[in-house]
Amino acid sequence: MKSILTLTLAGVLTTMMSTCAVTRVELPILLIPVVPTHIQVVPAEVSTHPGETIHFTVRAFDENRSILPEVTAHWSFHGISGSFYRHGNFSPDESAGAQTGTVKAQVGSLQSSARIRVIPGLPWSQDFDTPELETYPSHWIGAANKFFVRLRDGNRVLVKPPVQRGLNRSNVYLGLATMGHYTIQADLMGTKKGRNLPDMGLIANRYTLDLMGNHQRLQIRSWAAD
Repeated sequence: MKSILTLTLAGVLTTMMSTCAVTRVELPILLIPVVPTHIQVVPAEVSTHPGETIHFTVRAFDENRSILPEVTAHWSFHGISGSFYRHGNFSPDESAGAQTGTVKAQVGSLQSSARIRVIPGLPWSQDFDTPELETYPSHWIGAANKFFVRLRDGNRVLVKPPVQRGLNRSNVYLGLATMGHYTIQADLMGTKKGRNLPDMGLIANRYTLDLMGNHQRLQIRSWAAD
């Protein structure tokens, strides 16, 4: 008498005899829980306006970097004023103005963070009385480790010291890339060293106004990538 053995998805061993008799034996199935080894906050970096709501989610991955089902995270924020609501919704404080900070998600012992840059709507008026000395307005892009608030003749001003290595040139961006149809004005002062004068200027609406010190002329050029 010939037998055919089959194993179903439910873990049932089936013995089928030629006489069509069927014997079922229940087998235990061992389910091994998959533990996340890495988490990621999405989006990882975002720019927004005061009072707007940003929705963050957490992606969990196993040791093979395969995405796991959605996990529940504990949320916190640092260096920024705002409020967290349910399901990863964060809203920056509407009265805090320009600010930067991070939000952090924690799942067990795993942590991940995202950066937030809050830019208020126009008009702006920026002085350097609020930032501490040797710092810079934190929401400015490209100013880190290049520009510093210092005292000059009793006034707090933003200084661009010479670099130790590399090009002595820096572009700083204040607002969002989507901004347009605005006017920008600033007070600038250069320091002459020997026979050399610095180049200074402003960027607005994707155009650069360059005060060329050594050439003693103005130049307007389109905003080119470095």
